[in-house]
Amino acid sequence: FPVTIINSMCEVRHDNRYFLWSDSLFVGQNQASGTAAGRVQWIDTVQKFEIRAGWLQFDRSKNFYKAWGKPILRSFSAEKDDTSPAAQTSLQGRQTRDTFNLTSDTITAQRVLPSGSAPNTDSKSEPQQDSTWLFKAWGMAAGQSNDAVMSCDSLVYHQTDSLAVLTGAPLIWPSTFQLSGQIIQVKFRGNNSGTLMLPRGGVLADRLNDSLFHQITAAQILLAFGSASIQYLHAVDRAMALYHVTGEDSGYIGLNKISSDTLNMFFDKQRPKRMVFLGKPEGILWPPAEVPAGEDTVAGFQWQGERKEQALEQILQSRIENPNRGGYELFPANNSSEATELNKSRATRRKNRKR
Repeated sequence: FPVTIINSMCEVRHDNRYFLWSDSLFVGQNQASGTAAGRVQWIDTVQKFEIRAGWLQFDRSKNFYKAWGKPILRSFSAEKDDTSPAAQTSLQGRQTRDTFNLTSDTITAQRVLPSGSAPNTDSKSEPQQDSTWLFKAWGMAAGQSNDAVMSCDSLVYHQTDSLAVLTGAPLIWPSTFQLSGQIIQVKFRGNNSGTLMLPRGGVLADRLNDSLFHQITAAQILLAFGSASIQYLHAVDRAMALYHVTGEDSGYIGLNKISSDTLNMFFDKQRPKRMVFLGKPEGILWPPAEVPAGEDTVAGFQWQGERKEQALEQILQSRIENPNRGGYELFPANNSSEATELNKSRATRRKNRKR
């Protein structure tokens, strides 16, 4: 039979690495599994991420955690997260550099071994040092990192490969752009660098005004980003660019349509600087009054700015309903001795309050 602990604030420490706060805690006899309920906050001080939720089911023997009740997964850089009231309640939310927020109906976290690693047969031991995290989120997933916002039905992120896969009508808004496709893969190569891949085709769009949108489409698109900004685009197989041309006085000249086998585009300060079309490019420029019906959009394009606002609002509500409960002083805790000292200090403060 489970043992039930009910308190105004439950705090559990596991091997000076994992910390759990909740209003209620239901623990099995072996103390390896259970469920935390009510403003749950679970922190991994080594990997520097947390899960907040209304409910958290855990099984330490399987290194598996499942969160629901407007859960939010947050990862951090070496810098401390901004926990000021203004940052916690802002729609955009003041973003600490390299801080990432992800919310959905359900989030799971599983410790896994890299391929080729031999598992540890001792079930009582800690997870192997070479094990990493596999995260899954499904049911209206929304994320925010630096200047990018994302929305999709489901997301899988494997820490070993630093690869996130978005499916179910995925959308990413890097800066002023909108990226859409059947599948979006995000490969991280550093804190602020990596690639965005659309292996099954998609559209990159940029809004000129409420009615005019620059658009690029192809069967495969790759975007390279660095310093949290797009630097390079490579589109292959039926590449097409629709670009609205303006003059030096910002007067509208017309719509330029160019098709080719391959398109390479270079960016400077988030704006296109140079385009290179390869493989029998063909182009046409229509004056504003002569653009044929339907030629001002590419197949599959639909500007969905309202979904971006909905994603930000969803993240905000998850943060408000599942607030920080005081674990950020543990960051960075790169070794158990540091975590031990921090927790000795916390224990001393609790004893003094009781006196």
